Amino acid sequence: MKSFAFALFLLGSFCFAQQSSTVVVENVYLTPNPEKLAAFKKNMAEHNKKFHNDSYQARIYSVMAGENAGKVVWSMGALPWEAFDSRPAAGDGHDEHWDTAVMPNTKGAVAATYWKFHPELSLMPETLTLDKLDISIFDIKRGMGNFEKVQAFLKKVLEMNKENYGDQPYGVYSNQFSSTNEGRDIAFVGFIDNFAELGNDNPEWPQKYDAMHGEGSFDRDLGEFMDLTEGSSRELWVLMPELSGGSPEVTLNQN
Repeated sequence: MKSFAFALFLLGSFCFAQQSSTVVVENVYLTPNPEKLAAFKKNMAEHNKKFHNDSYQARIYSVMAGENAGKVVWSMGALPWEAFDSRPAAGDGHDEHWDTAVMPNTKGAVAATYWKFHPELSLMPETLTLDKLDISIFDIKRGMGNFEKVQAFLKKVLEMNKENYGDQPYGVYSNQFSSTNEGRDIAFVGFIDNFAELGNDNPEWPQKYDAMHGEGSFDRDLGEFMDLTEGSSRELWVLMPELSGGSPEVTLNQN
């Protein structure tokens, strides 16, 4: 992901299966009440290990950097939309436990988003560890065809990364309930094994892009991408396995 991030001039999951229908990841930002932190951790762990340890696995991430630093993210999926019709809910005690055991230990306000996974734009291995996530989110300018133009650029990026950086996996996701006020339209999630990878800028990335797509293509295509976006944000998430359901190691269905 660092090679891709460098290309976009940045400062530096998600468990899913490719299916015929759209698959999405549900992310919920929560702010633990510091005076009830022990109870929050105990009850969140109990909740996920009871209700989100199999088909509806949920993982808890601590936001270590970015505008949401200090919060945690409850992340479930990826799942096809139809799976949400039979998700854990009120009838099995899920909602009651969430409302009475988890939420009272937070500051109350939540922010929920659903992100569609784009396998055609992503560089994914057969197995993946969802431990540390380097996430960059971009605001795409309003306008007919702008998202399609961004997709065309990302396909060229993927082609180059497959050939030169096949060991640096990343996923591309689009916000299914985006807001023009928030500017969180498309996300690039780098799956990293250690913090040392954050310092690997791959300075030869532009030259390799030009070698594949033609002299001057890096400056031209990146310039077009910057014209199509209105800023970005970046966050670093670290898994809290003791609070999560399931395992950080996943095997992806590449069929």
